[in-house]
Order: sequence, then structure tokens, then C-alpha cells
Amino acid sequence: MRWQHSDWYKLVATALRDANLSRLTAYDLRHTFISEALIGGVDPMMVGRLVGTSLQEIMKVYRKLVKDHAIEAFNGVVLL
Repeated sequence: MRWQHSDWYKLVATALRDANLSRLTAYDLRHTFISEALIGGVDPMMVGRLVGTSLQEIMKVYRKLVKDHAIEAFNGVVLL
């Protein structure tokens, strides 16, 4: 079941207030989570599922992060 605005609004508002980050939005936090997950190597399809976004949209918006991570990962591969 998808979250409704009323399910998360107060939680996010409280967290932002407690962290003295009143200028951020829930969207900012979502974007940061997606970026950090992709940079950390989480599969883009899984990230999309976690945030309720299609793989196509994840790749459209975050393609460079995925590409950069793939290049870094392949640079660490030792060929036999």
C-alpha cells in the first residue's frame, strides 16, 4: 500500500525541524536517498521499487550516477 501525504508529513516535518533543516522538502530527501543508494551500488531496479518509480524513470534522471558506478566497478575487475 502506498503512503499517503498524511502518513509521512508530520514525521518528515519533525525530522527536518529536529535537524534544523527546515528548507528541505520530502522530495529533496527522496532525491538524496536515490542518489546515495545508486552511488552505493544498489541495483537501479531495486531503488525504483523502493521509491515507487519505474526503472525507466530512474535511468532517465540518474543515468550518470549509474554509469559512473558501473565504470568504477568494472575498473576493479581483474581479468584472468
